[in-house]
Amino acid sequence: MAESVQGSGVPFDRVVCINLDRRPDRWASFQQSAAPHIPADRIHRYSAFDAQKLLIPSWWNGTPGGYACTLSHRFAIAETFAAGAESALFFEDDALLAPDFASRLAQLMLAVPADWQLLYLGGQHRPRFKPLPVADGVVRCRQTIRMHAYALHRRGAQVVHDHIARTPRICDQALADINPRLPAYAPSRWMVAQRADFSDVESRRHEKDRWWE
Repeated sequence: MAESVQGSGVPFDRVVCINLDRRPDRWASFQQSAAPHIPADRIHRYSAFDAQKLLIPSWWNGTPGGYACTLSHRFAIAETFAAGAESALFFEDDALLAPDFASRLAQLMLAVPADWQLLYLGGQHRPRFKPLPVADGVVRCRQTIRMHAYALHRRGAQVVHDHIARTPRICDQALADINPRLPAYAPSRWMVAQRADFSDVESRRHEKDRWWE
């Protein structure tokens, strides 16, 4: 059985943060943001694939950084559930947790339908596919992008892993397309933003924190 973080403010078996070895600054920033909500020894740092050290496939339809990001999520998911987790919370290292993250997450988990497989805690709903309200403070996702903060249950881990293993596009864009096939939910108000910083995926700097409201 995987080590549980129940009782520590995060009701998942494992917490993972994906971080490039050459970005210790972002690892430090994430730890600072998470510290009020998640004990440091509960956060497992996953060493991300680095686009600067990869041969990018000719069939890939995105940036080199996007390919590295997709590989990182794929293998982080595979290793986490192979280790026995029933549920896991994944962050990218630019995740910025809201000051009331822990209390809002506890409320969300009481309200989210029991059949959830994918749970976005931060993200961006595509304008043409507005999410559907299903409970107080909870919506069902139709096409949601961004993967800086999401939880995954073993019930949906295989589908998510296999889909992003085969996609020629960055993982969040591909995953949005199968939201209708999964019980995918989100809070009606995001609780995790993307921090202002240089994006290794997009190769450009964002000057403002992005909440995607």
